[in-house]
Amino acid sequence: MNRTTTLIAAAVLLVVALYAAVHFSGRTTPQPTESPTPPASDSAPAPVAPAPATPTPPAPANPPAP
Repeated sequence: MNRTTTLIAAAVLLVVALYAAVHFSGRTTPQPTESPTPPASDSAPAPVAPAPATPTPPAPANPPAP
């Protein structure tokens, strides 16, 4: 085998090795998401409850002396 044939064979072997490395690395397969988005519901969203009223502060037990 002369030098040119050896270089061509080495290049072909390198291309095949790179293809196999990429093919079997697993990077070409899509990864599943950790928390998939739930499907949208057809019903209307639940009504939002109003915030509870804040109670008035209690009056002091002993009024200040005049």
